[in-house]
Amino acid sequence: MPVDQPADRRPPAARPEPGLRTRTMLAPLVALALSGPASAATTVAIDDPSAPIRFALGHLEQALAGTGAGPVRAVAGTANPDIHLTIGDAAALGPEGYRVRRQAGALTISAGDEVGAMYALLDVAEQVGGRGSLAKVADAEVRRRFPVRAVKYNLPWSPYRPSYQNSDPAWVGGPAVTGHLETCRDLAYWQKFLDQMAENRLNTLSLWNFHPFTHMIRPTGFPKACALSDAELADWQRFWHALFAMASDRGVKIWLFNWNIYVSPAFVAAYGGSFANDRSEQVKTYTRDCVTQLIDEYPEIDGFGIAVGEGMRDMSSREREQWILDTVVAGLRAAKRPVTFIHRAPFEGSTAADFRWAMEQADLPGPKLAEIKFNWSHGHSTPYLQVTHSLKIDGMLADPEPTDFRALWTVRNEDIFILRWGDPDFVRSHIATNGGKLIDGYFIGSEGYIPAADQSHVPSDHKTWDYAFEKQWLFYTTWGRVLHDPAVKDERLVWAFARRYGAERAPDLLAAWRLASKVPLRIASFYAATWDYTLYTEGFAAFAASHGPYDGSSPLISVDELIGHATLDPAYRSITDHLARGADAPAGIITPPMLAAECDRDAQTLLALVGKQRAIAPAASGALLCELDDLATWAHLGTYFAEKLRGAEALARFRASGDTAQQQEAIKRLERAAEHWRALSTITAAHYHPTPHVAADRFSWSEYLPAVERDITTAREAKPTR
Repeated sequence: MPVDQPADRRPPAARPEPGLRTRTMLAPLVALALSGPASAATTVAIDDPSAPIRFALGHLEQALAGTGAGPVRAVAGTANPDIHLTIGDAAALGPEGYRVRRQAGALTISAGDEVGAMYALLDVAEQVGGRGSLAKVADAEVRRRFPVRAVKYNLPWSPYRPSYQNSDPAWVGGPAVTGHLETCRDLAYWQKFLDQMAENRLNTLSLWNFHPFTHMIRPTGFPKACALSDAELADWQRFWHALFAMASDRGVKIWLFNWNIYVSPAFVAAYGGSFANDRSEQVKTYTRDCVTQLIDEYPEIDGFGIAVGEGMRDMSSREREQWILDTVVAGLRAAKRPVTFIHRAPFEGSTAADFRWAMEQADLPGPKLAEIKFNWSHGHSTPYLQVTHSLKIDGMLADPEPTDFRALWTVRNEDIFILRWGDPDFVRSHIATNGGKLIDGYFIGSEGYIPAADQSHVPSDHKTWDYAFEKQWLFYTTWGRVLHDPAVKDERLVWAFARRYGAERAPDLLAAWRLASKVPLRIASFYAATWDYTLYTEGFAAFAASHGPYDGSSPLISVDELIGHATLDPAYRSITDHLARGADAPAGIITPPMLAAECDRDAQTLLALVGKQRAIAPAASGALLCELDDLATWAHLGTYFAEKLRGAEALARFRASGDTAQQQEAIKRLERAAEHWRALSTITAAHYHPTPHVAADRFSWSEYLPAVERDITTAREAKPTR
């Protein structure tokens, strides 16, 4: 069944009354508003507004203040309100849905629930900012497209990706993880992160790590598994409850995920066994009881998820599922209240049939969902499903269709950690292609990147943000707004740019980001990757082998690796396949020369748009300087890719034919590619210092220049193979 809003677990005094309820509020009176002087205080006729509504009213007050209006004040009733707000019309609008209409000189808002009312008021606030006054607010009607619009957030304690040296049983982590520990314990950070989630209509914060329990509870039957003192644990618990309360105040649900058979290092020290893959009855009991205690002690938690894989690698498919039934499912069943159960789709060594069996056996009172990786770890590629996690999902969602669970896609981002990104057309295409009747929503997020401390940017006057996610605001805005309503108009994104950089610049900035954001999609569609480290698109790098040769000399994808690599999207022809089939291609097939031409065309247009922005007075400053340089970086990376494709094709032709003209063409193209790499290295060095990366000690474009130049040497020293 669909996942709707969870039961309200706020204190009784803060809960809304059941059934249809009408709230009346007087909106700010502005210069072009409906009556009264522009400086008059805005009165809101409302009895005990809920926290989500108060959150949205703050945004409305801020937007109206920008037009010269006075403050917003809540009062107990008014005869002639400017905004009528009715909550409880769920039958017509659905959960989180709303309608805004102008009737008899007033705005009338109908909402399916409290969160729908919050979104409606945010909509009105956004329109006030974009159109200039309350009087210009247009009618709107929005029904959510998906009930789940989740951020996948990997926590830095007991982390899944501890460091580039791989797994650390003590879960200490490398700098790409430990650099976020302080920020992720700061509630001021989480307030900003949750603010942007609500503003972008992202409604689920999913928190992931190996073993969440011992930072949250002291397991009753295994108290020494938690290494924290009573005071330390109490401090952690205050943190969690405060974080979860802030989420609730913004209409955001909390889901927790762990992987599977893992315990804490303190558990091993006190009770024996091993920290991973310990299938003893003791660990089963410990896991089951931890799940129950966690749900009972944290009424704010709305869902719990589990994976098959990782610590289960030497178990059969059925054994894995049985372990989950005996531990996690049994623990959820024993809890005092229902929550959503999320079962991550089978990994290698598991079968869809056993997954279906386990979901049927999981007799739980709450909803059940299957989480499926879309194109494994590299969802920012093609919008057409090619791979999940080394397992075809045939039979998981069909033959017959399941009736006892629904599914969620996870669009992972292991490809864009430093540069900005946002392409609404890609998200719309993804939804149109994959948002079938069994799909309840999406996760977006990373396994190797934590959007907390900004570890990449050098100190600078134009660094106007505090946290990494604020720099990458367009990523969250694009995904959140389009997942909520695929029909959302581009003007809403234009307004987002206008709020930051002015109305004159906004339309071209959106157009520029549309073009720039296609660069990583094309690279990841052409270069087939699997797990996290097999592709890092913004660095044109692979830290591990996947579907082609891998020499390991440098993470940079070499010209020889490009020649021999398979494509992810079958509409793209690999270089090897292109040479074998010839230049002719049927409609819908993209050959390497066609792909290179597309990249060149878009890069030229993109650089022209960047130049136009730089010519606008007053001159670009603050974060806009960094955005423009990110755009230029993507343009040069796109042209680098184009020239490298041409050079790779020519090099392969020379080796096959001995035609020295092809060798000279390869050298020329690879030299041009190097020019663009030098250009992007210069741009990025002005903004970004070498940055910790989960798969390597650090990453920097300029440090890959020797590997870029090695391609030229490869072409010069190449010999015919015939």
